[in-house]
Amino acid sequence: MPRPIVLLIAGMGRSGSTLLGDVLDTFDGVTAVGELHHIWGRGADENWRCGDGPLFWDHPVWQRVVAAVEASEPGTTLRERATRADDLRKDRRKLVRKAPDGISGAALAYRAEFEVIFQTLADATNAKVIVDTGKVPFHAAMMQSATGIDFRMLHLVRDPCAVAFARSRAKPTIGRSGQVRQMRRFSPLMTALRWARRQYEVQSLSAHGEFATLSYEAFCKFPAHSLRAVCDALDLPVKDTDLDRLMSAQFIRRPGLAFSGNPNRLSASMTRITSDGRWCAKMPWYNKALVRVVNGAGT
Repeated sequence: MPRPIVLLIAGMGRSGSTLLGDVLDTFDGVTAVGELHHIWGRGADENWRCGDGPLFWDHPVWQRVVAAVEASEPGTTLRERATRADDLRKDRRKLVRKAPDGISGAALAYRAEFEVIFQTLADATNAKVIVDTGKVPFHAAMMQSATGIDFRMLHLVRDPCAVAFARSRAKPTIGRSGQVRQMRRFSPLMTALRWARRQYEVQSLSAHGEFATLSYEAFCKFPAHSLRAVCDALDLPVKDTDLDRLMSAQFIRRPGLAFSGNPNRLSASMTRITSDGRWCAKMPWYNKALVRVVNGAGT
């Protein structure tokens, strides 16, 4: 059985990873599954709605995935899996420093668990490439030396002012059991500090495997060209015809498996690939200055 290629999009929340995942999901042989590290929280525990309509527990693909994981590690409850993932997430800085060597115990169990998840997703969808838009470094650190998958990482970088503006505004999403809730908001200072730390943590993993960087602004301006460069750098089996369709800078978003991520994943429509530049005019100058100072004047 061939190992599935796993492409993890790393970076900061509200950096456009859902849009990028949705674009890649339209490619032949590629399946985007959203923020997979949330599978035991937002998926199994809170039963969030998937992009193609059903709630997590009503979706046949996710039912198959959970069954495969339970068969691979009998006796471990869903709550225990969620607790293990939360504990590892809290220890993310130590994990990033140690990756990919020196990891043991709960981390090894976590890694084995996700090898089963990725393999089952590939089998269920007939995909050669599984796109995980999870972004967080600890999840990437766990996967980098996994032998059951062919892991590659793409660092998606968006202007920190744009990220700070997006994370400070109210945005509804579909949460527990399909109920509407508001996405968490953050101050510009908090986002600036997190943006700086996230860039450092992701880049610290770049020496441990296949790695490439993509500017969100460049992707929005030249989607076909920028994704072609990424696919070449990471040796992804993507057809030229799929990339050529992006010359128009638009695509038809199709309903997908993602149960977590930007709520735009729940819509199926013709979508234009464009950078949201509202922050340039609407973000106060002093907040822009604050973010620039925290992250360097040249950012």
